[in-house]
Amino acid sequence: MEVPGVRPVDMLVAAGAKRNEVEATMALEAVNVGLRPELLERFVNVDLSGGERKRAEVVQLGVLKPAFAVLDEIDSGLDVDALGAVARRLELATKEWGLGVLAITHFRRLLQELTPDVIHVMSAGRVVAEGGPELAEVLERDGYEPFKELRDDRL
Repeated sequence: MEVPGVRPVDMLVAAGAKRNEVEATMALEAVNVGLRPELLERFVNVDLSGGERKRAEVVQLGVLKPAFAVLDEIDSGLDVDALGAVARRLELATKEWGLGVLAITHFRRLLQELTPDVIHVMSAGRVVAEGGPELAEVLERDGYEPFKELRDDRL
């Protein structure tokens, strides 16, 4: 969502980041995810492409260092190189400060870049299966058909 009139640095300070550290950290995080740092001087998400917005979200994570992040379709709008950079930064964050991640995706491509501990399959708004990376392979190969009976039983 665009937030005209609000610069990322001000938003991050309002969220609890230290003003004297924000700009340098933002610049470093931008480089880490392949985002031109000058794009972060614009108002929040104004005139950014979808991929630039997703990378800016990861920059914000790097500044705020939350315990947990819900990333809704973080792979949307990212080319292969950008997805790799974003995934590497997220993986590093899980090690650096123990970031927990719930990554919501419709495509296996993200799972080829991230190393998930657990995969949940949702259908009709419900979790119908849980497992490891092999679950994504079944879904990619067979679609939702193997999960249909599970979905129907839970309704």
